[in-house]
Amino acid sequence: MAVAAVMVTLVAHWLSVWVFYVLPEPMPGSVLAWGCVGTFAVFLGILGLRGVWAWRRLGIPLAVVAVVLLSAVQVNAYFGQYVNIGSLYDADTSGLPTLSRNDLRTPQGLAHATGSKLPAIQGWKAPADMPKSGKLFENSIPGTVSGFSARKAVIYLPPAYLVANRPQLPVMVMVAGQPGSPNAGSIQAISRTS
Repeated sequence: MAVAAVMVTLVAHWLSVWVFYVLPEPMPGSVLAWGCVGTFAVFLGILGLRGVWAWRRLGIPLAVVAVVLLSAVQVNAYFGQYVNIGSLYDADTSGLPTLSRNDLRTPQGLAHATGSKLPAIQGWKAPADMPKSGKLFENSIPGTVSGFSARKAVIYLPPAYLVANRPQLPVMVMVAGQPGSPNAGSIQAISRTS
């Protein structure tokens, strides 16, 4: 039974990577191992349903679901994609306001070091009215050259960006891998701790 579970998992993995191109690259060994555990639980559950009392037929599917969920949690722990139940349903990115033209400010009005045109990252002092946390927005980025229709981008503006006399800030472009999707809740949590 265990050998069959391993074989089914490996064949499904091979088909997903090399035949149907569902996955862009082979999965790591720990992910495959937890996939084998979940598959093995399903096989045991199917075999366990034969010739048992009716009350045990209720418990076996529950046990199978518990083991499959445990396997899924362990796979998620490797990728770190879903940090809570809300991120599973994209609750941290649903209903975000669209980035407006007012939020896209030009470089004029940036804080500069005294007597210099260089950005004042080191000499810049945060004003007293600077917000405690940044803001999340979403916006469409048209694929004018490629013609690719992408999902909306999630944009995080840190607190220093939201003040009138802000320093020139770097831009980080973070692209979600596969499996993956933009996880804006993580961006905000990281920015609060740094």
